[in-house]
Amino acid sequence: MIEGLPDLTPIAAPLVTLAIGYLAGSLVYRRVKAAFNEAVDLLMTIRDAWEDDAITEDEFSAIVEQAGQLADSLRG
Repeated sequence: MIEGLPDLTPIAAPLVTLAIGYLAGSLVYRRVKAAFNEAVDLLMTIRDAWEDDAITEDEFSAIVEQAGQLADSLRG
């Protein structure tokens, strides 16, 4: 090893583990956040359709479409 430089081996493994954990956590957070937003949108569409006690064909189609998008985002 080069003289005068500290040995970085003891801190290298924890730093690499920290970086991998941060990247994985960030990816999972984005996926969960997107799925949560789609679930909220679906529930708001259902609530809006429910308010007048009559679900139209267009409202039903929107609900089915948003439910499909939510299912796709949950699958990955």
